[in-house]
Amino acid sequence: MSFTYIARLRIRPEAEAEFLSAIDDMTAATAADPSTLDYKVFTRADDPYSYVFYESYVDEAADEHHRTGPTTGPIIARMVACIDDSGFSQEFWNPVSERARGA
Repeated sequence: MSFTYIARLRIRPEAEAEFLSAIDDMTAATAADPSTLDYKVFTRADDPYSYVFYESYVDEAADEHHRTGPTTGPIIARMVACIDDSGFSQEFWNPVSERARGA
């Protein structure tokens, strides 16, 4: 079963350039990773410092590698350094097609 979640966070305004650079680097890295099914980043129309990440991996181990691997782990560390004091949250999701099959 795929491992999918939405992460919400807000960055410090002074960290915007570094955060956007890290997003560019991560988008390139995930595009080259066959274990990444989808990786998209959105910002709120009314708050350019609030972000939502939609991430989907082939399984939980692929997500763990994404978070800790030698290529993407350092990029995530750059992103985390930009988050403001409100922190972040994650919501985990299952595909409806898998739910319908009883998976």
